[in-house]
Order: sequence, then structure tokens, then C-alpha cells
Amino acid sequence: MSALDKRILFPDYMNCSLQLTGSIAKAFGQAAPFGSLAQLDAMLTPQVRNIILLVLDGMGVSTLQEHLMEDSFLRRHWLHTLSAVFPSTTLAATASLRTGLPPSQHGRLGWTMFFPQAQHSVDVYPNTLQFTRCQAADHHIADRFLPLNELSQRIARSTQAQSVAISKHDRVHAATLSEIRLRIQEQLALPGRHYLYVYDGQPDASMHDFGVNSPETHDIMAGIDLWCETLHQQLPKDTLLIITADHGLLDTEPVYMTDHDELAGMLVRPAFIEPRAASFQVKPECINQFPDAFHRAFPGQFLLLTKQEALGKELFGPEPYMPGLEQYLGDFVALAIAGTALYHSRGQDVLIGMHAGLTSSEMEVPLILCEK
Repeated sequence: MSALDKRILFPDYMNCSLQLTGSIAKAFGQAAPFGSLAQLDAMLTPQVRNIILLVLDGMGVSTLQEHLMEDSFLRRHWLHTLSAVFPSTTLAATASLRTGLPPSQHGRLGWTMFFPQAQHSVDVYPNTLQFTRCQAADHHIADRFLPLNELSQRIARSTQAQSVAISKHDRVHAATLSEIRLRIQEQLALPGRHYLYVYDGQPDASMHDFGVNSPETHDIMAGIDLWCETLHQQLPKDTLLIITADHGLLDTEPVYMTDHDELAGMLVRPAFIEPRAASFQVKPECINQFPDAFHRAFPGQFLLLTKQEALGKELFGPEPYMPGLEQYLGDFVALAIAGTALYHSRGQDVLIGMHAGLTSSEMEVPLILCEK
């Protein structure tokens, strides 16, 4: 096996968030269509009244190892390594953690998606047209066309437990770690069993701005480790705290499509999904020339697959695919295997730490289990 091959990890949909969520679902009497994790099942005994799933954005295995000592709280409780889903990015991965479905079935693939229903590329979280701050519609495009049937909602409807999601984006709002701890305590004070899905945007935000191995990220990780240990000490004894991440990151250098006039001229619209998982809709007359032109422009930086190859490899998850999945993909998908991120043109906001590619830094995430 070549050195390049060793740096590439394709998603393992038999050892990822689908099984993690499956174990939680089983504990509350819900279906687990993709199986579960034996290590977690063994800990989810009837004596566990409360289950907390804490998702720390961007805290991949490489970040744990780089910034925390072996005797740190998080590394002491790190039990197992999971695969991220693909693309290894927040939108796809948190949708999988929240629903228990792969991207191939929930359809939320990345930051920017082309919605055929609107004939626009939309930045999903802010619901804005690509490269603008203009609202894409008077409704949230992704919520309308790609709604999520979340595990926390299914558990709540079953009346088996109190079940909520806590984050700066959810109805139970918490924008800081201090607020998150307060919201957790408030929820667990209510009678009955509980499932809490909890999300925080660090250390991802720090790594985007300052880099993966920056002093700023090191300080953030030290603070997260201390906060998690304190939270664990304050939890009721019949509570299991599960900590994981949606993906990891690595530092990248930008490259630009419009630096290559011939290549950019072959596109129907700018690339979408993610800079490290870019999808291209190509003019019909350029389909045959596009692969060679792309590899000449960006040699050794990306694996370029046709849409049919990507779906055939179950890159976005196993079949059966959601109806219309192909509509959300272009003709080709470029998968980052080196340290570059592909932007459309100069002048765009460029981030240092990035994700959504196939390197081990992006694809390996921890399973951390903290019993009382």
C-alpha cells in the first residue's frame, strides 16, 4: 500500500454515528436499523435513567491526541474510534447523529447545496444564496425539502422519556458551555427518564480561524476537557455521558477554480457542497474533457469520481437512497486527499482549518463514555 493510500479513509458505515445512535435508540425502545455498538450497549443497562449525547464540533481523534495529555479526562474515557460519515462536515454528520440515518437517506450533504426545486445553490445553515447574504426564500429551504425526523423527537413522541436537543440552534437554547451545563441541569431535574442531545461549536470554530495546532485551539481544548470533567462530576449517578464529534479538521491551503479559465468555463454553476468535497455540474459538451482538465489543474490533490461512481461506492451511505438523491449531486465529486481546499474564486473568505475530505484527521472521531 502506498503512502498516499494510507492517508485516505473512506467512511465505515458499520462503525460510525449510525451505530452510536442505534444504541441510544434501543435503550429507549426505538428501532436501530443500522445496528448498535456492543461496547455502548453493555453500559446502557436499565439502571441508566439519563443519557446525554454531547457532540463537540470538530474534536477528531487527531485533535485529542495533539492537544490533550494521556491522563486528561477526555483521553482517559476515550473507549473507541468511530468513522465520520461522508462528507466529513457538520451539516451531514450532525444530521446523522440527530436522526440515526446516513447522508444518503437524510440528504443533507454539506454547507452549500444545489436545490433543484429552487434552481439555486443555497448555503444551508443561514438559508442564503451561495456567495451572498440574500435569503434564499421566505421559508427554510432545507427544512422544507429535506426535513429531519430526529431521534430526540421520536423518543419524546413515544412518551418513554423527556427528550430535547440543546444548542445555540435549538429550542432549548444554549450559546456557551456555561449555558449548556445550566440547561442540562434544568432538564435532568425534571421527573422521569431523559435523553439529551447536546451540541457545541468548539473546537471547530477555533480551528477554522486559527488553525488545528494553534495556541488558541490548545487553550480551547484544555478548557473543554476541564468543563467536561466538571460536568461529569455534577451529573446524577444514574446518568451516562457520551461524548463524540462530527468530524476532525486539518490545516489547508486554498486553490481556486477561476485560476484555470478552461476548467471554470466547463461549469454550469460554481461548485457546491464543500471546498473539500466539491460537486460539479458540467456543461454537457464538456463532460468528457472535464476529468483530464481537473487533474491537470489540481494534480494529486483530489480523487475525482463521477456521480455514478460515488453512489456505487455508497460514499454517502448505504442504500436504499432517499428519493431524488441524485438531484442534489453534480456530474462529478472531488474528494480531498491532501491539504488543499477548493474555492471558486479569489476574494472568498478562506478558513485555515478545514474538513469534509477523506484524510484520517477528518474521518476519525472518538467515542468517549463517562459512567458515574
